[in-house]
Amino acid sequence: MTPLIASVTLAAVTLIGGDALRRRAMPAFGARGPTRLAAAWLLGQLLLSGAAVVCLAVRLPLTLAPMIPLIVAVLWRRLPDPDADADDRHPPVDPTLRGIAALTGLLATAVAARTPGLGWDGLAIWGLKARTVAELGHVPWSAWLDPGALSMHPEYPLHLPLLGAVFASIGALADLEWSHSTLPLLSAFDVAAVTLLLVGSFEQRARAARWPLRILLAGGLLTPIVWRELPEGKADLTLALCVLAMTIGAVAWLRHGQRDALLFAALAGGLGAWTKQEGLVWLALASLFVLTLTPQPSRRQLFGPALLAGLVAAPWHVVRLALGLATEPFAVNADQLDRLPPLAEAFGREVVNPGHWGLLWIAALPVAARSVIRGIRGWRSTGAPETRGELFPAAFLLAAVVTLGAIFLATPHDLEWHLATALDRVLLPLWPVALLTLGVGIEGARGGAEAPP
Repeated sequence: MTPLIASVTLAAVTLIGGDALRRRAMPAFGARGPTRLAAAWLLGQLLLSGAAVVCLAVRLPLTLAPMIPLIVAVLWRRLPDPDADADDRHPPVDPTLRGIAALTGLLATAVAARTPGLGWDGLAIWGLKARTVAELGHVPWSAWLDPGALSMHPEYPLHLPLLGAVFASIGALADLEWSHSTLPLLSAFDVAAVTLLLVGSFEQRARAARWPLRILLAGGLLTPIVWRELPEGKADLTLALCVLAMTIGAVAWLRHGQRDALLFAALAGGLGAWTKQEGLVWLALASLFVLTLTPQPSRRQLFGPALLAGLVAAPWHVVRLALGLATEPFAVNADQLDRLPPLAEAFGREVVNPGHWGLLWIAALPVAARSVIRGIRGWRSTGAPETRGELFPAAFLLAAVVTLGAIFLATPHDLEWHLATALDRVLLPLWPVALLTLGVGIEGARGGAEAPP
């Protein structure tokens, strides 16, 4: 139980620091309820991995990294509360939705705590990195750049390994067994945060579609692949949290012009790019849609958040390119276009696979297509913010699926092997956005009033 107790304690420290950052940097977003907890966890992760980078850069012990979130919390809480935190909009509380969230968090933590060992990818790509950084107190670039260590994917971002290393250092259990329990626990906390973000969004819509949204949340959280991947210790569920947070923040900006929500979306998207390579793709795609859907007079407000996202996302990719850790080359030629039929067939089989997704994609893709059509018509005819809010998550989801298809089309690997080993995994970070798109679609179908997520 020691890893569990140590992880929960450090998670609480992370929450405290993340909430302090939210209150100072973006007080008008997520001031209350489940969204506040989820935002605090995401921002706390960003603080903690950033603190780990600082400790490694100046050769300080990683055990000092959690002091930075605590210092941030202490210093900022001494300042007067910002006026925006006194927001008088109280979302309706739905005990059923919150009960589902609590049960999901407890179940995910129990599953992670009982994990006997990481999967191969979790161990080779994330677990061993966390272990070596914790034991050595620095990033062993010379070892990771060795051709014999290429299976560790040294080009992957270091957010999750650094978090695992900090947790291991604090627990004084920097060995393989600690990695086996720590990384799944981080995934469990991420699943809990995803649930809280969805609850915060659905509570705003519950007046229009209370029971359908409850059923959607419960069914979506039972998606089989989520529970299969949770004990693996990989970064896909962390990326899922980042992508959902980015989407929800962008929707709040497009609907209500909440600049604090846009700042949150920028930080979440940047953290996603610091978590996995695909995160950079999703950040770029979301940025394109936000730029397109933001009215011309408001576009100048996008510069600051875009710069902030770049400051979080870019440093690792600059470092890896400087070290010669380039992403695998992609190219499309006439021969590769022959891959289109088997690629479409593989995507079709995957999205209707109930053993992976239940009915999620069968329901989400048609609803997303309908929402895009409705949103484009409404945007062109009225330009109302509500239509942009409905259009963004659906358009982003469909474009992301198409982008994944293009990536597989251009992969240098054998297509059959690459699809078999990666298709379900790269769809997983889009799982909560599919649930959010369904929630927006249900509300629109029932004629509910639009509300901030």
